[in-house]
Formats: sequence, structure tokens, C-alpha cells
Amino acid sequence: MASSSTSNPTPPKKYDVFLSFRGEDTRFGFTSYLYDALKRKQILTFIDNELVRGEEISPSLLKAIEESKLSVIIFSENYASSKWCLEELEKILEWRKNNGQIVVPVFYLVDPSHVRNQNGSFGDAFARLIEEKALAMDKVQSFRNALNDAANLSGWGLEKFEGWEQNCATRVLQGCYGPSVLFDISTLIDKCLITVPHSMIKMHALLQEMALSIVRAESKNPGKRSRLCDTNDVVHVLKKKKGSDRIEGISLDTSELSREMHLESDAFAKMDRLRFLKFYGGNPFSGLHLPSSGLKYLSDELRYLHWTGFPSKSLPQNFNAENLVELDFYGSKIEKLWRGVQDLVNLRKINLSGCECLTELPDLSKANNLEFLGLQGCKSLIEVPSSFQCLDKLEVLYLDECYNIRSLPSRFDSKVFRAFTITRHPDMSKCPEIVSGIMNRLDLSETSIREVPPSITSTLEALSLRGCSNITRFPEGLGDIKDLILSRTAIEEVPSSIQFLIGLRILDMSGCSKLKSFPEITEPMKSLYSLNLSETGIKELPSSIHFLTRLQTLDMRGCSKLLSFPEIMEPLKHLGHLNLRETGIKELPSSIKYLISLRYLNVGGTPIRELPELPPSLWTLRAWDCASLEIVSIINLSNLEYGLNFSKCFKLDQKAVISDFLFKIQSRQIAFEGIEMVLPGSEIPEWLGDQGVGSSVTMKLPSNCHQLKGFAFCLVFLIPLIPPDNLLYKFIVDHEVVIDFEWHVRSKNGEHDDITFETGYDPCVFQFDKLYDSDHMFLKYEPLVFENQLSKYSGNEVTFEFYPVVESSHSESDNVRTLLGEIQKLCKLKRCGVYLHFDESIPSSISDENLSDQSLL
Repeated sequence: MASSSTSNPTPPKKYDVFLSFRGEDTRFGFTSYLYDALKRKQILTFIDNELVRGEEISPSLLKAIEESKLSVIIFSENYASSKWCLEELEKILEWRKNNGQIVVPVFYLVDPSHVRNQNGSFGDAFARLIEEKALAMDKVQSFRNALNDAANLSGWGLEKFEGWEQNCATRVLQGCYGPSVLFDISTLIDKCLITVPHSMIKMHALLQEMALSIVRAESKNPGKRSRLCDTNDVVHVLKKKKGSDRIEGISLDTSELSREMHLESDAFAKMDRLRFLKFYGGNPFSGLHLPSSGLKYLSDELRYLHWTGFPSKSLPQNFNAENLVELDFYGSKIEKLWRGVQDLVNLRKINLSGCECLTELPDLSKANNLEFLGLQGCKSLIEVPSSFQCLDKLEVLYLDECYNIRSLPSRFDSKVFRAFTITRHPDMSKCPEIVSGIMNRLDLSETSIREVPPSITSTLEALSLRGCSNITRFPEGLGDIKDLILSRTAIEEVPSSIQFLIGLRILDMSGCSKLKSFPEITEPMKSLYSLNLSETGIKELPSSIHFLTRLQTLDMRGCSKLLSFPEIMEPLKHLGHLNLRETGIKELPSSIKYLISLRYLNVGGTPIRELPELPPSLWTLRAWDCASLEIVSIINLSNLEYGLNFSKCFKLDQKAVISDFLFKIQSRQIAFEGIEMVLPGSEIPEWLGDQGVGSSVTMKLPSNCHQLKGFAFCLVFLIPLIPPDNLLYKFIVDHEVVIDFEWHVRSKNGEHDDITFETGYDPCVFQFDKLYDSDHMFLKYEPLVFENQLSKYSGNEVTFEFYPVVESSHSESDNVRTLLGEIQKLCKLKRCGVYLHFDESIPSSISDENLSDQSLL
């Protein structure tokens, strides 16, 4: 696709819309429908169809964001469980901030407040990511900031409203102003001064500005106003110690600080009526600093204390927390909060997540109304006091990655306890007794637990026992379960009764090496949409899988004992992702063509010899390293936007495949984004009439370039074998190194023109470790859907020059860039060819006989 030179700081817009979404939630549902609707309106939309992603977002995807006019972020329940999605989100917001890109959030079956505050089921997904990837706390906070910022962006019809989650706002305001707050909020709603959509209290920006004007009118001196939220005013008051007893609330986004701010220990000394203090945003380990002795004073009137990255070891010695409603010290350096027993009857929420220096918790026996306690990542915490079992209003307790806890209450008496997580704690062998009858989320991943009592499982909606190697039996009593993660356990059998779990949506048994079979299903399972049986010992799938009527994703990769795939008796109408990579399957059933929603098929590394007719809905076909593959037809695949990978398929009938490729160009059976393919070979097809040795080809453009409809080109390249003991080999594998191609147009006078062409955005096609030590061809056709920039050179001679571009998702340091440069030198371009596609078909001088007689190897 043509684009202008890099002299312009903002890349040209290749796409109208960039879609950011969580594949397992919406790829084959809402996102697919939205994408199809945009295509029908001829809105150029980038959608990443690579279902098997690496750990990091690829550089080519970052480029796609920059080349889009608008980004649509589809927040769904599991969006925040993907590190890839969150890094994509960060890039989108960065591009919005620096370049003014329009960003529109869509909340698909999730509450915007849950996105903003990372709670509810959306927060559960985020918690799983933090645990599974062992994210550093600064990275966690960076993701939190991005989610908060995105949730506050203009939504559908809410573009001038800002908001606060209703329960949180009510809780804090009641602590400040008493129980009459509920009546006051209702009155404001009745007068249409605020709204409460999706449990969010929202105020129109004009009304908010009016309120701020009233506050500013209180005094010309910011230190004598009741509320401070302007960054400059807050900095002035705190640094100059200009506070007074008139100040009741302070809010500061530390990411807006132009430089680091050092406060003195008595910065809050005069603020006796301070009830609301919120420092948020930015890196939790920088921005605001205190002296080593800490603060001397904080108001005893505080109801809401939120200080991300609180930089002191403790609160002031004389601080009285009896009025506190919420305390949030995420990512702080706190070691202890306060000594002794305080009457904390108002306290509802404590968040100390990421406080890696926290060594002890205060006595909370009088925190009778405490509902939420977050202690994720408190790596120095040794004990959870036994008094916690008496907190009868406790609803949520998170103890993820508290590696050094030696003592934990043997039971929790709260009857409203609904979420408990304690992960990566190998010394924990028994689950505490839980008397709650409404427990809906339990995560005991990577512990030594042997079983989960049925008394707990009966109400669970989400259960994760991932990596619990002592779990040998499938959990019982899972009547309400929706998400069941049992990966890397020692379970040997999935019971047939699983079909009666009518609400089950996700079943993950990946890595259960002792699992040999999957049961017959005799009743439709109408909720299950994701089934992961990868890396198991399964030998066959029952033909009754057609009863999984809502299945969208089936992952069988690495099941080396799986030798066949069952005939599909009734079409799985929703199945979009089928991964059979590195199985023992030798053939696919002919009924696979009836999978009308199938978008992604991976048979890479299998002994398959022939692919049957595939459904036309297919976007991506991965068949790399299929040593026996000989026959495949792509004629009817009209939606191949993300390419065909036949690398290392040395028995493949390349003549037939390339002939199909040409036919699709001639008959215009090309998806909106074009088509690309990689396969073994060393001879450029003859119909690419202008060819060159090496990395360039010179041709005289015809006089009718204004009629150009598209481009086709072919590259023959070689990547030499790199020994596994070589430093570059390990780097390539660890850093997900991919190869891309650019080509530049050089006019007759020898100067580079402002036109740069790039290949697609599918790194899987170009993974180094799939292309070693043999000549491969890369063919690409892309229709011209933008302005034809070559038309101004009609009748002139030009040279097309091709360049390999090696990229990595870890390309920040100088050392990484140096290694990428060394790897790039390894890629040798041996031949190239270009074909310009006009209205008319391929020249008649190239006959079908010539096509079939080509020598391609």
C-alpha cells in the first residue's frame, strides 16, 4: 500500500478505523458484525485477525494504529485479561494524546464503571492477567490508568459527561455528609442535573464548569477555597504550604505534573477540615516525594484517602482513621499503616495492592463494615491476622502473589463473602472454610490445594485451579459455573455430566497431560463458546461435539496423539477459530466446508497430505511445516485478508496454488485488504513480467497508470539456518522476531520518491523460525483503494527497491536494536518481480499453458 515519506510526522491514513477488541469474546460475534457493516459502507477498517498472538503487541500493529483516522475500542468482559489488548489500548491513547486521533469506546455487555475501576467481572479478568503474567506493579498501574482514561472518553451519546461509579460515590459522600446524600442524589436526578446510566453518576461538563467557577469565586487565593482540582493550584498550595482550614477536598492527576514535586512533612498541617484527598495517575513510584521522616500531619476528618504510590513508610503517628470510608495506597512504599486498635466503623474499602514493602496489617477487628480488601502483590506480608475471619461484611479478599504469607485464617465467617483469590502460594494445601452461601469467584491457581469442597463450588461462577498439580479429579457441584480454568492440573477425566453445566462458557483444560479423552455430549450445550484442550493426551474427539452449539473457539494444538478430526454431523455455525497445529491429524473431513463462520484454521506441523474444500469465510490459513501436504485449493476462499502460510511445505503443488492465486486476481476474488502468501520456491512466476535479480527491478511505467487497479509482487528470499546455541537464535525466539518487507520507488533521476509500500500486518507469516535454510517466495496482491500515487509517473522509468525489515515487540534498548540489525543482514533477497494490474486481464500472450508449464522450484 502506498504511503508518503517519513518527512511528515503524522503517517498517512491507510485506514479509516482501527478495531481494538478481545478475540475470544467478540471476534466471531459483535466485532465480526461491526466489521462487515463497515466494509459494506466502504469504510476501510483494520482488524487484527491473528488469533494466536504472542506476549507483546507487534510493531506492525502499532503502525496500523498510527495509520488509522479513528480507533474503536470494544470493551468486553475479558478484554483486560489480554496483555496484548492493554498494550494496544495504551498505544491508542498515546496516539490520541499526541496526534489527536479520534477514539470511541464501546462497552459490550460490560458496565463502564467496571472498566474505569477494574471491578466486577471485568476486574476479575484484569486480576487474572496480573497473576498469570506476574506483571510489575508499575505496568499494572499503567494499564489501570489507560483503562480509566479510556472509560472516561466520549461514548455513544455521552460525549460531554464525566462520571463516578455510583456505589463508590454514594459511599464516600455519605461518609462526608451523612445518610441524606441518597435523598440529595435523587433530587439532583429528578432535576436532570445529574444522570445515572450504567450505575455511573454523571454530570454534564457545562454544569461541572459552573460548579468550579463557584469554587474559584470563593477566593482569589487557592489556599482559601473549599476544593482544589486544578494542577497548578494544588502544586502552589502544597509546595508553598498555603493551605487553610477552608480546604475540604484535593484532587490531583500526578501525570499532569511537569516535574517531580517534593513536599515538606508539614504540607497538610493547616488543613484541619480536609475530607477528600486523591492523588492518582502516573507512575506509582515517581511524581510526588516526601522527606524520609514522612508526613507529620493528616486531617482526622479524612473520609477518602487515595494516594497512588504513597512514598512514605507509614502514616503520621497521630493519624486517626476512624472517619475513613476508603483507603487506597496502590503501589506505595508503606510498611505499616497504624499501630493499635482503632474504631473503624466507617471503613468500607482498603486497597494496598502492589505495596511490596508492607510487612504487617493493622488490627481490623473493629472494621465491622469492611467490604473490600485488596492485597495483591504484597510480597513482604507474612501474616493475615486471624481476626479477619470475624469481618462479617467482607465481600472481596485478594491475596494474589503474597508469596511469604505463613499464616492465614482457617475460616471466613462473612455470609456475604463472594470473591477470594490466593495464587502462586505453593505452601497452601487446604482451602479455608468459607461459610458464605454466595461465593461466586475463587482462584487458587498455583497452590498445592488437593480439592475444593463442594460446599464452596455450588455457587461459583468462576473457578481457577490453573497449575494446581495436586488436583486429580474434576471438581464437583459446579451448578452455576461459567468460567472453569483447570489447565496444568493432573485431572485424567472430564465427566459426561459436564453437559449439564448449562451456564458454562469457558472450559480450559490445556496442559493436562494425563487427560486422554473428552466425553460424549448428548444434550446441546448452549453457552460454551471456548474449549481449550491443547497440550493434552487426548486421542480422539467425539462426533457429538456438534452439540456444542455456541462453540466459537476450539484449540487442540499440541495434541500429538490426536490422529483424526470427526465428521461434523451438524454445522457448528459459530465456530470461528480451529487450531489443530502440531497434532497427528492426517486428513480433515469434507464436512469442514460447512463451518460457515470459520475465520482461522491452523494445521501447521501436521502430517496432513491434502486439504479438502474449505469454507469461503476463512480469513487465515496456517499450514507451515506440513511435510506431506501436496494438494490445496484456494479458489473459493474469497475472504483471505490475512494470508496463507505454506512455508516448509516442500511437497506442495506450487504451480496449482500460484495458478489459483493468479485466477483470484484476474477474477477480482480478492478481499478488501488484498491477499498474501508465503511458500517454498525460487522462481518468480512468468506473469510477473518485470523481474530483477537481487532486491530491485527497473521498469518503464505505461502511459495509462491512472487506470491502475492494484499491485502484485513476488520476492524470493533466504534466511540461513541459525544454530540453537547461537545468541541470535535465542533472541529470535524470546523476542518474537518477525520479518516484514518495504519497497520504495526511485525515479529516473536517481532520487527516492515520496512513495513507500509496505507488506501486510501479519507477523505470523514471517516468523524466522518457520523459514530457515531454504528459498521461500512471498507473493502479495493489494488492490488500490486510495489515490493512485504512481499516476504522475506515467510513461517514465522507475526502479522498485525492496528491503527486509526485521522487527520485534522488544525494540526499545540499543542492544536490541543492534541485534535486530545483525538479524536483518541475514535475510537475503535473491529475486523480485512486480506486476501492475490494470482494468484488463493478464496479457493474452501469457497463456494457460505457459502458466502450467512454469518451473517454480
